[in-house]
Amino acid sequence: NKESTSTLMQDATEDNDKVESSRIQAKLELFRSFYLIVVAYIYFTRIVIYLFASSLKYNQTWLRYLVSELGTLVFYFAVGMKFKPVVEVSYSQLSNQVDDYDDNDALEYGKEGNIELGGLKGKIGKD
Repeated sequence: NKESTSTLMQDATEDNDKVESSRIQAKLELFRSFYLIVVAYIYFTRIVIYLFASSLKYNQTWLRYLVSELGTLVFYFAVGMKFKPVVEVSYSQLSNQVDDYDDNDALEYGKEGNIELGGLKGKIGKD
């Protein structure tokens, strides 16, 4: 019974590590996409707009500002869509494993009254 409890604890620790690593991976992917959006925006506003403006006639220079503002609007929209609030349900990933563990198992283990702290074994509630 003690071995099954330690196995359950090891499985829970491994699952927690998997969930944490997937969460870190998602954050890294989000940062990477944000970085690429920022770099694209900078290149667009500094290089593409300059090349576009140099090809315009004097009476069409207003188009430079229009295209620049539209690029800024697209940038803000893209960043807003990337970082919009989402509902995070981290418990759904572990729900299948929690269902396998029965509450009666915990009660039976608690009835024995055995504890183990730092290698010291003892009985609870008995003098």
